[in-house]
Amino acid sequence: MIRLLALAVLTAPLFLASTTGWLRHVPPEAFAVGHVVYFLVAGLLILNLPQLRGRSPMVQQLVLYGIVLAASLLIEALQSIAGRSASLRDIALNLAGASLAALWALPSGWFRILTLMLGPLAVSLLLYNPVLTLMDRGLARIQHPVLGDFETALEVRRWSRGTRDDTISRSGRYSLRLDLQPGPFPGTMVRRSLGRWSAYDCLAMSVFNPDPEPLPLTISIRDHEHFRRGGAYADRYNATFTIHQGWNDLSIPLTQVRNAPRARRLDLDQIAEFVMFSRNLEHSRTLYLDRVQLGPSGPGDDACQH
Repeated sequence: MIRLLALAVLTAPLFLASTTGWLRHVPPEAFAVGHVVYFLVAGLLILNLPQLRGRSPMVQQLVLYGIVLAASLLIEALQSIAGRSASLRDIALNLAGASLAALWALPSGWFRILTLMLGPLAVSLLLYNPVLTLMDRGLARIQHPVLGDFETALEVRRWSRGTRDDTISRSGRYSLRLDLQPGPFPGTMVRRSLGRWSAYDCLAMSVFNPDPEPLPLTISIRDHEHFRRGGAYADRYNATFTIHQGWNDLSIPLTQVRNAPRARRLDLDQIAEFVMFSRNLEHSRTLYLDRVQLGPSGPGDDACQH
């Protein structure tokens, strides 16, 4: 019991940091693992309570799941009151950690064998997306200042829309194909793995339009402060480019991005979203995006001398 209490104390930061936000520099996906680990340890503590010893495995598990579910619902409710969004995924991760602890309370036999097979599988499915996202964050650090060249399937996960395509590319083998559907704001965005921009002079990218008809494309860049201020249109960078048939090499000076908000300077080291979209499309269009990168704007640089 003492060892379990010590483990609970040691693993508490893995869980508590995600609910309080006091470790802002840690990728949020890491806390998905923390939820499972913490409630695995907490579950073992619950199952070792003197009141549960000698009880049937069914009673032990009912008590375990009841406590964990009640605690999870209470935590999510308190987060909602504090202005943070509740998460059903967090509740599922908590229960997954409790499920791993419950395995040890099961009697031997086919039911335990089945649970031993299905329990880790369920946990693996829940952690699949967070683990891949953590891997992509690591890849993004290696690639920086390239934000996307689409040569690996993993980095496509950074973009909300788009598929990797090998029929048209500006550099390398692949580009990101964007199939824009009719609607008010069809496009794509990146919400993570953006890194720090302050050491660079420009943002460059190549966009291919296969159609003779030009297409207006708006690029919007927002930092975290933009959302804390309410998300006003005038508090972010917005610019519209006309994408003609063939390859279009775009270069955006980061001084324009920094000075875009009317009442302040945009924080280039705290970029929250990079968005590309068209407006009020009446019929489907396709674009190809390639080699999105930051770079200096001096002589001889290939990234920003378009």
